[in-house]
Amino acid sequence: MSQLNWEDAVRWYRAQPGNEAEIRNNYFDLPVRQAAARYAQSEEFAEVLRLLGAGNKRQVLDLGAGNGIASFALAQNGWLVTALEPRPPGAPSCGRSRINAAGSGSCAPSGRAVVVYARTRR
Repeated sequence: MSQLNWEDAVRWYRAQPGNEAEIRNNYFDLPVRQAAARYAQSEEFAEVLRLLGAGNKRQVLDLGAGNGIASFALAQNGWLVTALEPRPPGAPSCGRSRINAAGSGSCAPSGRAVVVYARTRR
């Protein structure tokens, strides 16, 4: 079996019968904007904010950003987010983007991050 990138692996997981609850629990459901908004209201993210506090325009690097749910939530809370998701060579994305509070992103380098954030999957 060939290696899948993150997007293809999630697409494959979504297509498997019986995974609906875990897909939703891990915020892999569609549309992504709704999953991100749900994550931003979650107990899990409340704990992240308890530890990090409001961003107040501080820099954070979301390492292994996946579908961007944490990037979205962090940006909504005042962080200047650079999302980094590894891409295979030749992929059409830059693999790094700035996420704003509206949840949109653009390929851009960041300044120095004061926080590096990485969310593990359940």
